[in-house]
Amino acid sequence: IMGPTILHCIGAVPYYLIPSTAAFCLVVRFAGYTTSTILTKYFALFYTQTHYNRFLQSVTDNNSFYHVRLEKIKLLLANNGLEKNTQNQMSLKIIHQMLDKQILMRSIMDYYNLMLALSIFVLISISIYWFRNKNYKLNFRIFSPI
Repeated sequence: IMGPTILHCIGAVPYYLIPSTAAFCLVVRFAGYTTSTILTKYFALFYTQTHYNRFLQSVTDNNSFYHVRLEKIKLLLANNGLEKNTQNQMSLKIIHQMLDKQILMRSIMDYYNLMLALSIFVLISISIYWFRNKNYKLNFRIFSPI
């Protein structure tokens, strides 16, 4: 996506500014990539505790889905030949790993929600700027078939 953007920027400037325009576009690309990486890590680390507490509220002894999943994992471990005394520890560890995956997925979903809102804001800003600078009058005429 950056290739056509760089070509468009290069084509929109005078010929003597082409090298600096290409360099500027690459700097903007690098800044966008690093900002995206920083925000992803921020959401993964900062919101992990929030989502962890939320998921722990649903992983209780009163939750029947938790017990059903735990018994399925224990049965799977027993069918694969694991000893009875280590089944509980292994099944709890597997549940914890599944919970960690869900927490990470939810944190990344928060990041993409922010990116969606930012993209919609940029698109609306660009369209408002474009309509404000252009003085188009929309003519709504009824076209007759004759």
